[in-house]
Amino acid sequence: MTIICLSILCLSTYEKLPPKKQKYRSYKSFSSESFERDLSYKLPFRGLGIFSDLNSAIKICLDENAPIKTRVVRGNNKPYMNKQLRKAIMKRSSLKNKANKSKCQTDYEAYKKQRNFVANLNKKCKKAFFAKVSIDSNKKSMWKFCKSLFPCKSGISNDKITLEHNGHIVTDEKTVANIFNIHFVNIVKSLNIPEWTPKSTLKMTNENLTKILTNYEDHPSIRFIYSNLRKPDMQFTFKYATEEEVSMIINSLDTKKSTSGFIPLWIVKRFQHIIITPLTECINFCLSSGTFPDGLKLAEVVPIYKKDDNLDKSNYRPISILPSISKIFERILFNRMNSYFESIFSDSLCGFRSRHSTQHAILKLLQNWENVLDHSQIIGTVLMDLSKTFDSLPHELLLAKLSAYGFTKRSITLIGSYLSNRKQRTKVGSELSLWLDIIIGVPQGSVLGPLLFNIFINDLMFIAEYSNICNFADDNTIYCHGNNISVLNRTLQKEVSFFLKWFQNNQLVANPDKFQLMYLGSVCNEVDKLPKLMLHDIEIKPKASVKLLGVIIDNKLNFNEHISKICKTASQNTNCLGRMRNCISVKQSKLLCNAYIKSAFGYAPLVWMFCQKTSYKKIENIQKRALRLVFLEHEKSLNEICDSHEEMNIHSMHLCSLATEIFKIFLNLNPSFMSELFVRKEPIYNLRKSNLLKLPQAKTSKYGTFSVFFQGCLFWNSLPDYVKNMESITVFKKALKSLNPRCFCQICK
Repeated sequence: MTIICLSILCLSTYEKLPPKKQKYRSYKSFSSESFERDLSYKLPFRGLGIFSDLNSAIKICLDENAPIKTRVVRGNNKPYMNKQLRKAIMKRSSLKNKANKSKCQTDYEAYKKQRNFVANLNKKCKKAFFAKVSIDSNKKSMWKFCKSLFPCKSGISNDKITLEHNGHIVTDEKTVANIFNIHFVNIVKSLNIPEWTPKSTLKMTNENLTKILTNYEDHPSIRFIYSNLRKPDMQFTFKYATEEEVSMIINSLDTKKSTSGFIPLWIVKRFQHIIITPLTECINFCLSSGTFPDGLKLAEVVPIYKKDDNLDKSNYRPISILPSISKIFERILFNRMNSYFESIFSDSLCGFRSRHSTQHAILKLLQNWENVLDHSQIIGTVLMDLSKTFDSLPHELLLAKLSAYGFTKRSITLIGSYLSNRKQRTKVGSELSLWLDIIIGVPQGSVLGPLLFNIFINDLMFIAEYSNICNFADDNTIYCHGNNISVLNRTLQKEVSFFLKWFQNNQLVANPDKFQLMYLGSVCNEVDKLPKLMLHDIEIKPKASVKLLGVIIDNKLNFNEHISKICKTASQNTNCLGRMRNCISVKQSKLLCNAYIKSAFGYAPLVWMFCQKTSYKKIENIQKRALRLVFLEHEKSLNEICDSHEEMNIHSMHLCSLATEIFKIFLNLNPSFMSELFVRKEPIYNLRKSNLLKLPQAKTSKYGTFSVFFQGCLFWNSLPDYVKNMESITVFKKALKSLNPRCFCQICK
């Protein structure tokens, strides 16, 4: 793949962009006093429960005090481009065309002179831009520009999307938006499951709800929940909200998040003293009546590019942007439902849960695998792929599962009302598509959608008979172990078939073509000779490595392939930093280094940090090259630069992350299974040594003593007691950083 780097030192090409119309809200003459007065006048009602009136009142007042205007954006969108540079580029292009036509040496010399002039002027303009706008101000436009200079992290911009449709390339934003919207709404039809696809939106009446619950009484998942997951005294109903609770939710909202309807969150936050009472009464009215207002079911969808061909609409993920008031109401529902299900959810369910991350999910897998391999057994694992899970989640079956978990009819009706009569339109650039009805799935980008997905898939975590499962969102990994690979293969095939049956019964579409199979163990070196899986006439061949939650895991657990990949990304970003270094200050270059180079090594470091020494040498070389560029000290070694500028090498940073994760276990800020991975030692005599960890039993060096769990315990026990006895994470991190920690692993030796 060819990567085109926008370099600071490269010659800039002038691209005349077509004029665009952008809608924006003008706060030029906005007055807080006037807005507050108008809003107080337009909110006379109390307890009517009409969200649309509340939302409309805020929007009307906002339109009067900060009207929506349209501006035309022309020319090149690069922020450093000025009139002088634009004219110089146009002159350069003219001289180039003249030289190409005349083939005259004089004309070529004139073009060459102008080309060099443009290059120098380009440098000066960019340097002046960086000097004028500080990176550490977190200005959105500044970081957007910086992002364009690092192509490895830039992705596809929402205002530059082009699609291939019916054999033609479509560039018109309005047309692209409508193509996306039709695709997202009808995405289930492409899965070839017409018998599962509803014909119309869900109708929430008492008669219809009773019919739904009756139809699913004999469903395998419903029977399993009733038999194994529900206790006799379990019952859930939505409790009323208080003004204090609503105020806390409003204050916790991130004002930088986008909202649909042109009502920004900062307006709701600043004027909550006026809005809080009618808003709370509206919420309580909806909780008592079991209805979710139709005015809050309108979503603006933004397509986010995932991977592969960017001309294919199926390679984009729909993210829903919801109204401000909807975010608050959803958070009320989320808080009540999440606290109820926290004790019901399986430990294997790691996605969309507080204090759970992808790193925790992989660590749990890794600990079990290394323990099995340490005892010279074989592991077989299958990574199961689901197609469009969030978009195809069946509403009726979800409501039946909520009933099985003890939800009252009024609570089920409210969730059903939340899912029914939803509409969406897609935004591409400044253009919007038409409104279309959503008849299936949960909105991606909402607070409540991921929780509903976890509730739906929770019973899957308990059905395995001979295997273990680890889940994160729609990524499901099962594995089993044994001494005979033929027996292991048969067991694995039986378990996968069992899971496929569950997917079918629950109206989720598995894609066996994209399943990944891998064996781990001493007899698994020759991958081609290992047994395959046969699923519905589909042959799944074993692989030497698989990609799980963004981490490439190989069958030897040395993570060489994963480290090579992240080193390639960091190296490319280092090259970009080198090209722009003479235009920015030391402080700015340090910030960019942290944002685009160090961050490449910051994802799930505990999984692969105790790798081979040669792999870590690659990481250190990249860090050395980056720090030499930042501080312009090209002769010093990595340790010398780190010591002179109070920097930490990558391995020391990862050690701090490891110690922090262990510290969180003692504060109950990590998942419960993390305390099983790092077990506290119970002293018999000296109670002051209660902060020590018990070393896991290890038979081999590769999977035992060199594992993150063994080395992590050694490192934690080597820390001074005053550091381990800190009361807060902030103080602990500061104390740990001051130590500039080292360990006794194979990397540090």
